Amino acid sequence: MHFLLSSLDTKGEVTLKEMNAYLKKRKEPKFEDFKAYVNYIKEFCVVNFDENDWMKSTCTCRDFQKSYICSHTIAVAINNRKHKPSDAAKTDADGDDFVPRRPGRPKKAKGALLID
Repeated sequence: MHFLLSSLDTKGEVTLKEMNAYLKKRKEPKFEDFKAYVNYIKEFCVVNFDENDWMKSTCTCRDFQKSYICSHTIAVAINNRKHKPSDAAKTDADGDDFVPRRPGRPKKAKGALLID
């Protein structure tokens, strides 16, 4: 079981105390109102990773609930060396390697299809 912070959380690390509290609430769900339940669901993304076939892994995020695959399961599979990202994932649409943008405002676009 892998705990990943939600994208809304900026704490940085998950403590063992937080994980145990989350699992305890998962076994005995009691919430004061619907907002508390929504906050509980969005707190962590929990990936149950299947070592034999990573495609059968599950996640608690909404993307996984909709399409049965999400970035969290892929990230855990890559981290555990069960999946290797394709070379196409490392390049842009033109086939060039990703180059970080230079700092500052982009230059004004030149006119297209100008005839001299």
